[in-house]
Amino acid sequence: MNGKLYRWNWAKDCTQAVMQFDGLYLHTIERPWVRHPDRPGGENEVSCIGPGKYELVPFKRPNGDSVYMLLNPALGVYDFEEDLPDEGGRFLILIHAGNWAKDVKGCIAPGMTETHDGEGNPMVSNSKTAIQKIMSMLDSHANNTLEIVP
Repeated sequence: MNGKLYRWNWAKDCTQAVMQFDGLYLHTIERPWVRHPDRPGGENEVSCIGPGKYELVPFKRPNGDSVYMLLNPALGVYDFEEDLPDEGGRFLILIHAGNWAKDVKGCIAPGMTETHDGEGNPMVSNSKTAIQKIMSMLDSHANNTLEIVP
C-alpha cells in the first residue's frame, strides 16, 4: 500500500501534515525541520524527516508496541545505528503514538484530529486510535511505502 504525507505547516516548534492511505486520512505532528549541514534527512533526533519516498517496515518497540519504521538509505535513513555508513545518517525513524512534537524524536506522530492544547500549542488527538488504524490497514498489505511531499 502506498501512502502520502502532505505537509502544510512548518512552524518553529513543529511540522504538521495530513497522512493518507486509501480512504484513511490522519493528521500528524513532527519536530520542526532542522537541516544537517553534510547529509540529507535532517538532523538526527531533533528534525522531522525529509521529503521523499520511504519503505515502511514493521517494527516492535522495546515497550511492546507494534509500529512502522521508515527506511530509505538513498535519503540517509537507515534501520538501526549499526547500519549507518561512515558519513552517518538517521536511523529508527518510526510512526508511533504521540500528541505533541515533543513526544517524538525525529519520528511521526499521527492523530485522528489536529487541535491545540489549552496553551495554544499544536497537537494531534487520539494518537493511539490512529496507530491502530494504520496498523490494521498496513498489516494486511506487503510492500508498504510512504511518500512525504512538501
